[in-house]
Amino acid sequence: MKYTLVLIICSQLQSDCYPPLISHKEFPTKYDCLQEGYKESQTILDGIGQEQVNTYDIIVKFTCQEKNEKTI
Repeated sequence: MKYTLVLIICSQLQSDCYPPLISHKEFPTKYDCLQEGYKESQTILDGIGQEQVNTYDIIVKFTCQEKNEKTI
């Protein structure tokens, strides 16, 4: 089974989320996908910056979805 990483950035202050960011990478295991999710979350928070994260109560959520492998 292969997995796709889906990240969601939300402002808890505004009760609003951006549209999901779907990774174009495929991961062979859920473990690999989760590891990447934590790394990407840190990168996103670093890019937004401490002031914005604290001001808007930003969170990053993510999930690893099983990729459908249908052959034609």
